[in-house]
Amino acid sequence: MRKLGFIGHLKQQIAHLSDSRSLSIAKLARLAAGPCPRLREALYLYARLAGKTGLLMRNVEGTELSEEYTKLNRRFEDDSALVRALVEGDVGIPARYRKLFDGFQALNNATARDREVSLLLREKTLQVMRQKALSNYRIYTALGLNPGNINSYLKNADPSKLSRQTARRIYDYVLAA
Repeated sequence: MRKLGFIGHLKQQIAHLSDSRSLSIAKLARLAAGPCPRLREALYLYARLAGKTGLLMRNVEGTELSEEYTKLNRRFEDDSALVRALVEGDVGIPARYRKLFDGFQALNNATARDREVSLLLREKTLQVMRQKALSNYRIYTALGLNPGNINSYLKNADPSKLSRQTARRIYDYVLAA
């Protein structure tokens, strides 16, 4: 599966927060200024990164959003400065905006975290297997798992062959055996 980019993540957040499939800046600006205040941050970041800042600023003119967005536009004159501030956790950008980027990073790094956890579980599993003299065969037959994937995981330290949940099942089984 292809990794979602930050703009794609913002589009999903906008759809979720606005309860709408529309990416119309005018419609979203009305919602952000009115019944959907949580939409403000995602809308601003989306407009900036999608090159629709001018359109957004025309649509929020005369609202309280205009002042907030104008301050951000002055602080981060180009999009690369804004992205750099998000990546580096710059204190000049409000926490509400950083939360969106942090959520995006958490989603994109989930697979790597799962693999790290699986490798840690593998080490613990192998340690208990040695103590209890358990074989790979016993594990995959008892749990009904694919022998190739289990051997690849346990012998070759390949966490891509099974999920974190399956690694946990193996560890729990080995402890209980």
